[in-house]
Amino acid sequence: SPPSIEAGVYLLRKRTLDFSRGEGGVGAPNLFIEARAGQGKSVLAAQWVAQTQRPFAWYRIDTADADPITFISELTHALEGAFPGFRCVALEEILAAGESSLADTRRMTELLLTELSAHLPQPSYLVLDDLHRLGDSAPGWEVVRSLVSCSTPPVRLVLTSRIPITPFLVPAQPLRDALI
Repeated sequence: SPPSIEAGVYLLRKRTLDFSRGEGGVGAPNLFIEARAGQGKSVLAAQWVAQTQRPFAWYRIDTADADPITFISELTHALEGAFPGFRCVALEEILAAGESSLADTRRMTELLLTELSAHLPQPSYLVLDDLHRLGDSAPGWEVVRSLVSCSTPPVRLVLTSRIPITPFLVPAQPLRDALI
């Protein structure tokens, strides 16, 4: 769940919120917030989704989310809790069969986002908080990469991390390209 943003307890970052709303925020498909520990990433994300006055789901990444099946399953439960009436039956069947693999990650995230988009009557946000907890887990980051590449309105992502996010979102390049 999002952090409490009681007035007078946290600094309202009006300039940052105005900037994100104008140039890269509300009109942009996704918002990435990167900063060191204790600098208010989660609070800024909570302030940002609050000022949009749109429905949102908040999912805090855990180290167990390095496993893509756990990540997708727990994220699905969080979305069901945040958006009343939402269910992704096709994804539930895949997960219940227990035969999904890393290769199925993109298909499962596409199913999840397609069903979510069909369920939502208006633009809504999905906050993935503390992405740094994935560490260097390629399977966990593959879920995030799939969510980012498959997200379309009305679902928009807000991602927070203590480490840079974009290097994990760029498909791996062959070693020879990295050496040029």
